[in-house]
Amino acid sequence: MSQEEIIKQLQGENEKLREENTHLRAENHDLKEQMEQLSTRVQKLEGRVAKDSHNSSKPPSSDGYARKTRSLRQKSGKKPGGQAGHAGSTLSLVETPDEIIVLRPEKCAHCQANLQEIPAEGCERRQLIDLPQILPRVTEYQGYDVRCPCCQQVTRGTFPEKVRTSIQYGPMLKGIALYLLYGQLLPYARTAELLADVCGCHLSPGTLEALVAEGADRLAQTEEQIKQALRAAEVIGTDETGIRVQGVLHWLHTARTETLTHYASHRKRGKAATDEIGILPQFHGVAEHDGYSSYPQYTQCEHALCNAHHLRQLRFLHEHEKQPWALDLKDHLLACHSTVEEARASGATRLPPEVIERLSATYHQLIETGLAAQPPPPPPMPKQRGRVKQTQAKNLLDRLERDAQAVLRFMTDFRVPFTNNGSEQDLRMVKVQQKISGTFRSETGPAAFCRIRGYFSTMAKQGYRLCIVARQIFAGVPLSPLGAV
Repeated sequence: MSQEEIIKQLQGENEKLREENTHLRAENHDLKEQMEQLSTRVQKLEGRVAKDSHNSSKPPSSDGYARKTRSLRQKSGKKPGGQAGHAGSTLSLVETPDEIIVLRPEKCAHCQANLQEIPAEGCERRQLIDLPQILPRVTEYQGYDVRCPCCQQVTRGTFPEKVRTSIQYGPMLKGIALYLLYGQLLPYARTAELLADVCGCHLSPGTLEALVAEGADRLAQTEEQIKQALRAAEVIGTDETGIRVQGVLHWLHTARTETLTHYASHRKRGKAATDEIGILPQFHGVAEHDGYSSYPQYTQCEHALCNAHHLRQLRFLHEHEKQPWALDLKDHLLACHSTVEEARASGATRLPPEVIERLSATYHQLIETGLAAQPPPPPPMPKQRGRVKQTQAKNLLDRLERDAQAVLRFMTDFRVPFTNNGSEQDLRMVKVQQKISGTFRSETGPAAFCRIRGYFSTMAKQGYRLCIVARQIFAGVPLSPLGAV
């Protein structure tokens, strides 16, 4: 083989190696992109698994038995148990007991002498608190017909308003049943069983359902009073949660203050639902809520964002994604809250402007630090449409920067709570009902539940005993929900 043929052969082999190298480079690039995609996906899945109630908005019931979460509450430094000044609930002797049983000795315990005529030198009092046997009490009303001797017209005695048919249940029994159903959230069958076992009153689940419908009808005007009071309030909290109605997802919306609660069920979650409910469209105060997109569309009122959500998200970013700025920002929000609480405890109604300016400046500096620590967005995928998806950290930082005024509203307006936990607490009993019953079995069920439970929650906030409140619904006019507002 000549030298020229050898050179030509080597050049051919070299060209083949170059082609293979180009192919390997392209294959390596594709594999690298797949690795990045898989790494991102694994990180998202790990993040999803790492989320629980202490670092996200997931409920504690989803944590499972193996997971032990840490609360966002800080240590108060107080010892466990009742604190100084706590009223307590220790039993004490009643000054006027219903019955007195005198225990006088007849003979001396030492020498057996007769003591019946000897005056007592002292008395030790002991009291037993118990319930009498609960039995139904039947009252018969007899309306007599009397003929007038002058005109021969027969007149019948007038029955009370609550006695409309030949036989019915009275307001106390109806009130207890309604209290068990929607105050203690017992199922219909167990409520019927309890009334039969304890009271000797046999009410069928169908009778209880009719009783609930009657109670809801009687509270229609009262519900409107609550809605009107919420529209006129200075600050309200709003939230929503999913419920099941005949197995289909619906949304239960709440609007509340420290003395008022309103619930409403709707097929939709967003603005169409809150428009139809009719509280937010006519509200002109400060509405505190989470970051759901429908709330800021009400521009006629001011807004405050719940910082409990921010604290949980920042904790997740610090613990799972190892971003140190998240811990600093979480601690700063808590420090702002402590500053406001200390000022409020000292009798102040607002923070000095220089303190607000200093705390706000630190807040924005920490956000800038967080933004600077974020990696550049990944390049768009081939044939990808729309914007490149951002990381959770970037989304949170953008929201905290854009809505800084709403985030720090608690600092500039002492009427606004640091969190919207009150709304979540008002929704908690709704979730308990769903755990017990699983779903509402009719379209009218959620409306009745919302009206009655909202009234119960309102009256409980104002210090009323719910059993008495429930009785009053059927005894005449329900107690006013505006009495202590």
